[in-house]
Amino acid sequence: MVLDRIAYDNGILKIINDTSKFRPTKEDPILLREGRLQNFLRKLLFFIYLFIYFYHKIQVILKKQGDHTKANKSGEEAQKETMGLIDIGLRQSKK
Repeated sequence: MVLDRIAYDNGILKIINDTSKFRPTKEDPILLREGRLQNFLRKLLFFIYLFIYFYHKIQVILKKQGDHTKANKSGEEAQKETMGLIDIGLRQSKK
């Protein structure tokens, strides 16, 4: 079926201007959603960087702890010492 260009344009305008189906908006909703998405992604990236930072701090602390532990310590004693070193390292990193 072939339509005249003017008849097609008039039909589209009639549909778009029908206020029972469409209503004009004051703001572009896409821009609002895009802004919210950007804020969410910024926060997510911040938490990823924070996780990586603390992961590397803990790895350094555990490596130092591994150098200082004695071979005859029980597993529970070594675990308590490790948690203490991690706690000290986290407190130092906040300074």
